[in-house]
Amino acid sequence: MVAARRARHAGIIEPTRYSDRPARYSYRLSEQGRALGPVVDALADWGVAHLPDTRRREAAPTRALGTPPAKSGRLRPSGSAQPQ
Repeated sequence: MVAARRARHAGIIEPTRYSDRPARYSYRLSEQGRALGPVVDALADWGVAHLPDTRRREAAPTRALGTPPAKSGRLRPSGSAQPQ
């Protein structure tokens, strides 16, 4: 939470409110945050070259930070009641 607050104040991410009660936000990279892409790529390249057994991850599906997952397909613990 503190990291998100610091990133928001630094202008790296932008919040979008999607719920009023309780207040909930999703976050997207700002233009300034997207400008950090080459720096992050350079760090990843250095790690692959200098740290044994390091590799890049495959790209994950993009979704805004803090956006709730889709409700369809959610798993329920066994024995839990089904909604009426």
